[in-house]
Amino acid sequence: MAIAAGRGQVPFARRRACTYHHVLFLVIGAFLLSRRGVLAPVLSIGQGSEVQEVEEKIKGSKVFLLSKEYCPFCQRAKSILSSVGVAGLEVLELADMNKRPLVKDPAAIMDYMEKITGARTVPRLFIAGKFVGGCDDIVRMSQSGELQQRLKEADAL
Repeated sequence: MAIAAGRGQVPFARRRACTYHHVLFLVIGAFLLSRRGVLAPVLSIGQGSEVQEVEEKIKGSKVFLLSKEYCPFCQRAKSILSSVGVAGLEVLELADMNKRPLVKDPAAIMDYMEKITGARTVPRLFIAGKFVGGCDDIVRMSQSGELQQRLKEADAL
């Protein structure tokens, strides 16, 4: 049964369908653009040049640390690594002391870290291309001597 519409008006049934599709389009678009969505990290991981650079640095550095300047855990990790006397330490700072990003797409890098390490937190320490851990792991390993041993094995001491 058709609903009669006045001059220049769209019948109610058609208007509702248009609105439904419009809202559906907006929701799907927001989901795909969202960094929190399921597809966005997968798409950015495969395509981001910064992510590829990070991957190359992890593989090519004796010791690689992903960090944020303002993060107290990162500061502690850098202090421990400095006191141990690490040679060939490469640090990538994602943000400065004012929390401003220092890279184009920090979210894509963090998505990549989550994919390869299981967490999006910083610091993230890699020795000889292998993930070692975060701040608590660095502190624990330093106190037990395991950090120094791994660094010696990687020829980074």
